[in-house]
Amino acid sequence: MSEDFFSAAELVNLTFNNLKPDFMKNASDIYDVWRKVLYRIRGKVNPNEGENLASHSRVIDLKNGVLLVEADHPGWIELLQLHKVFILKGMKMEKPEIEINSIVFRLKGKKAEIHDFERNEKDFQKAQEKALKKLNIQEEKLKEMGFAENKAANTRKSEEMPQKLKNLFDKLKSDMLTNAKNK
Repeated sequence: MSEDFFSAAELVNLTFNNLKPDFMKNASDIYDVWRKVLYRIRGKVNPNEGENLASHSRVIDLKNGVLLVEADHPGWIELLQLHKVFILKGMKMEKPEIEINSIVFRLKGKKAEIHDFERNEKDFQKAQEKALKKLNIQEEKLKEMGFAENKAANTRKSEEMPQKLKNLFDKLKSDMLTNAKNK
């Protein structure tokens, strides 16, 4: 029974053993650089636009060179989008050792995350296999019901138009291009 319970000291040790100092330093640096770059933004109407952006947004995650930023309101996301190029260049100038290629935004309270591409690829393959199995089952049911696809009927025998149809089109064309005699 004692194996099921952990003391508070063990929980604290387990938590802090998983945190790496380099990771924490990078997270702190990214946060500081984010605020510093945003504070440089000056709007034509509002000279404190950058300060407002900094107070209404925060960095959530950095994965695979994509920085995930959360904002309080869609309006702040729109303003951040307008200054996206400036922010990216500023962050690269301030901290070139931290690789940031793109910035994506989410609304506060939403559960959007930056997903792991390898995991997504596996999920995609599973979904694709499942869909193929379902398609094969449906095709078998259609064959049992007598709705088998006749591939021979779908192929064209020739690209040549029948002579009777050609004559009708020629007559229609000549009637349209010349004045009709019987008016």
